[in-house]
Amino acid sequence: MLIFLLYAAADHAKNNPIGAYKGIFDCVSRMYRHEGLASLYRGAMVNIFAGSFANSVFFFVYTDGKVRYNYDPSNPNSMTTILISLRASLVAMILTTPFWVVKTRLALFKETSPNP
Repeated sequence: MLIFLLYAAADHAKNNPIGAYKGIFDCVSRMYRHEGLASLYRGAMVNIFAGSFANSVFFFVYTDGKVRYNYDPSNPNSMTTILISLRASLVAMILTTPFWVVKTRLALFKETSPNP
């Protein structure tokens, strides 16, 4: 499996229309020059929304779990605390994964005009 991933990465690097950058400043300057200022912030609003939504969902479910499963503040390292956190993390992850996928696609793919 690892060898397949290495071959896939090497093949992608050969066929990638974007050449390798010399460093972060080269990357920023070329993005700004070729795609404009907006390219540096592509996907930022989705990122802000998804991060806020993920944290809100996590803490809502975590607080609900503390009430529902009799959280004991005198024993914060109990298995109950771990399970409450696990439950909150899974719910937040399941609900926000689509937003992270959209954010990644916005960051990776350039906008193209639709063909008439």
